[in-house]
Amino acid sequence: MNKKRRIHAVITGLAVLCCLFGFMACKPQDKSKEAASETVKEIKKTVVTTVAPKRVPVFYSGMQENGTIEAVEQVTVKSKVSGRLEQMLVHQGDRVEAGQTVALVEHKSIQARLESAKADLVVSQAQLAQAKVTLADAQKEADRYEKLFKDGYCTEQQLTQRRTTLRTAQAGLAVSQANIAKNKASIGEIMVDLDEATIKAPIAGVISDDFSHTPGEMINTDTLIVEVVGMDRLYARVNVAEQYAHRISKGMKVFISLLGDKKGPYEGSVWRIQPTVDTATRTTRVDALANDSSAMRPGMFATVFFAEEKMENPVVLPADAVKRSNGDHFIWLKIGDKATRLIVKPGLKNGNETAIEDVIPEGARIIITGGDNLKDGDLVVEANHQAAASS
Repeated sequence: MNKKRRIHAVITGLAVLCCLFGFMACKPQDKSKEAASETVKEIKKTVVTTVAPKRVPVFYSGMQENGTIEAVEQVTVKSKVSGRLEQMLVHQGDRVEAGQTVALVEHKSIQARLESAKADLVVSQAQLAQAKVTLADAQKEADRYEKLFKDGYCTEQQLTQRRTTLRTAQAGLAVSQANIAKNKASIGEIMVDLDEATIKAPIAGVISDDFSHTPGEMINTDTLIVEVVGMDRLYARVNVAEQYAHRISKGMKVFISLLGDKKGPYEGSVWRIQPTVDTATRTTRVDALANDSSAMRPGMFATVFFAEEKMENPVVLPADAVKRSNGDHFIWLKIGDKATRLIVKPGLKNGNETAIEDVIPEGARIIITGGDNLKDGDLVVEANHQAAASS
């Protein structure tokens, strides 16, 4: 009997061990089945990318052209006198004001001419004073002989001599007056030369070129001294193809963008339109004046957008997000984890963006990729969420 009990106990123990091992073996299989089930559910979600709705105050549509920034005022200054360059007072990059001295031409010889002309004027003025005295005496003598001749106390020949003397005195006075005028004119010319020996900036701006002048070199009236560029008024010059030129009008709003600039674009307006077409390039020149040119420099590359039409307070989205089917335009929205089809009325288009006036539900995101085979109510997941889950 004891032997039977021992056998029974052994059999019971073996049974317990089998159950235990069976339970442990079955547990991972249940988890694997659950994981596989979850994966199947996840596979049923369409992977999409989305953007948040963006509403802007004003959306413009139009055309875009490339151009170059130029200055309204740009002057190359030449010397108006010949001589030796005495001093160069400014250099490339310096800012100057209108009337500021930029260079000096040696003017000792001009000063000597001026002193000589002033001395000649003094002599002429003395000669004029003498001529006036001579004329006054001749006038008195002629008047006296007129009376004597009338009373019969002198001959006609004597009267004629006095009249001739008077005319000579009058001529001498005229010559003296002419000499004074000539002396003054000469002094004026020399003063101009003296003034122009001091070369001044005609406008306010920046010295864009000083032509590498050094004191002591000889210059003449053909010598370029400096180039001054006014920086306060800059514009973008573009060449518009003739088939598009009719779309541009004077005063049209523009937006000017610069390479590498993150603050722009900068507003402006069409300032000038060339009335003719260049037969060589088949383009028309258009100048767009910037309202704020502080970030611009002449010679910069610029992109000019001509605003032809505008919408106020629209939602702006990538143009590819708008689909079309059976004559309807629609977009796909991600609301929660489901896709919703929304019929929209597309408005203006600008490059890769389009504007719509429709109301987008609160919290919805616009599906931009992955929506080609969607149906209303399909489960969707963001691409970045999918990637995070996979990792």
